[in-house]
Amino acid sequence: MSSAEAATRYVELGYTVVPVPPGEKNPGRRGWERLRISLEEVPNYFTNGQNVGIHCGEPSGWLVPADLDAPEAVKLGGRFLPPLSPAAARASRMPTGGTTRRGPNTVHSRTSTAR
Repeated sequence: MSSAEAATRYVELGYTVVPVPPGEKNPGRRGWERLRISLEEVPNYFTNGQNVGIHCGEPSGWLVPADLDAPEAVKLGGRFLPPLSPAAARASRMPTGGTTRRGPNTVHSRTSTAR
């Protein structure tokens, strides 16, 4: 799947995306925090294998990443973090269930109580 296809899937799920240069974690562009890419604009921004960054918090329906740095925290995370919808988990290739794992110590969840 290309980065443009992945970004399209995320936008369709209500997430706001930002292109991130390959191998980087920082978008490296001024104003990325305010950048809102529409579905129609995705092909203009994701043209060269960029990574897909996702805004957290309000812009993406209160998507919250949580770093769980201890095995005990990983085991308990599902008790405290609401799950993503099955459609969102499938689209991002994350497992469905309590919380979703992304990398060794990060889970993603959506919550309306983060405000």
